[in-house]
Amino acid sequence: MTTADLPAKRRGARRLPVDLALGLLAVVWTAEATVRLPGGAALTALVYAGFAARLLLTTAVWMPALLRGWPMLLYPLVCLASAFWSPVPQDSAVAAVQLLFTLLMGVYLGAAFGLAGLAGLVLTGLGLTMAASAANLGGLLPPAWSWEGGFLGVYTNKNALGQRAALLLLTLILFLSQTRGGARALWGLAAAATLALLVLSRSATSWVMALGAGGALVLLLLRAAGGRALLPLGIVAGTGTAALLAAVAILQLDPAAGILAALGKTATLTGRTEVWQAAAAQIGQRPLLGTGYLGFWTAPEHAREAQLLAALYGDTVASFHNFVLEILVGTGPLGLAAMVVLLGHAAQALLAAPRGPVRAWALVVLATLVLLSLLGSSLYRPHEITLLLVAALAAGAGTARRAASAPPDAR
Repeated sequence: MTTADLPAKRRGARRLPVDLALGLLAVVWTAEATVRLPGGAALTALVYAGFAARLLLTTAVWMPALLRGWPMLLYPLVCLASAFWSPVPQDSAVAAVQLLFTLLMGVYLGAAFGLAGLAGLVLTGLGLTMAASAANLGGLLPPAWSWEGGFLGVYTNKNALGQRAALLLLTLILFLSQTRGGARALWGLAAAATLALLVLSRSATSWVMALGAGGALVLLLLRAAGGRALLPLGIVAGTGTAALLAAVAILQLDPAAGILAALGKTATLTGRTEVWQAAAAQIGQRPLLGTGYLGFWTAPEHAREAQLLAALYGDTVASFHNFVLEILVGTGPLGLAAMVVLLGHAAQALLAAPRGPVRAWALVVLATLVLLSLLGSSLYRPHEITLLLVAALAAGAGTARRAASAPPDAR
């Protein structure tokens, strides 16, 4: 970690205990680790009140980052505008405002913590949810296991646990590469425990992403370190690969049947392709403007179609499991263009940040979030960690770039 990744003091971005508390709360809450706990509405009100107060009191910290990142505002604004043609205008407007607030939370965290600080927030926040999930192996908070046999931990579905575990594993790889001695041993144990939870989740998508993204990150870190981190990172990568291959064998999956069968998937990606066909049909009905932001899943006139999808592919189906299709259904080509601008801005900001291991981690995390969203129900919805982290990474990259270019006495 370098000073280039830290917030610039000259902008008054001092991290106070309240910032750390809000940051951890945001990570845990948007990771959906608190959904099964009582008092969900009160917790949501606490998050909104805490961040609203902090945003009002620290405009000098986050407002410059928001002005630089104005392209990210286009998508929530398009979603808000869709209330004019949505069959449920109030629902679309409220969801769009929530989406905007989620983005502002991410911008604030990125501006206040920088990229290195964000890595620490992800490590601590998701680490807490993994520790709580491990404590639930005995079923203290039922149900602890899904009907498919995957471990849920404190989450409501196995994919949520698997994806959070994959993100945490990427962050642990970063910390393993930057520490020595006892600290490295500690991160190694944490990585092993996280990998075990990832395997227990039986989330095949998360397995593939952890393996692919983890391998890419290891290569980028080795390149940045000039080979100095070869042994510890090689051990981590080798152990992870062996564990995933062992999981395939233990679960009696048949590699000879092909990649999909080896991951416990069918040719339809567990029903996703049929859901995508339903999305395509819906897009054909409203190709220009869409049905309104999240309108398909809440409008009474679409209730029968939504119920049919749930009956065919499971009670938990409340999305098309592909953020591109979901955006086209809700806000049409204009919404998709706005999302492309948002993601493009985030990628450009990270590419312009100072080179180093933290930037490598941030780029891999951004790519991982986008790829997971192509097979899931995140990125386009409010109150989710995916959009929070995309906005935070973009703002954090700007903080790192300004700190690196500042005079030494101003850092």
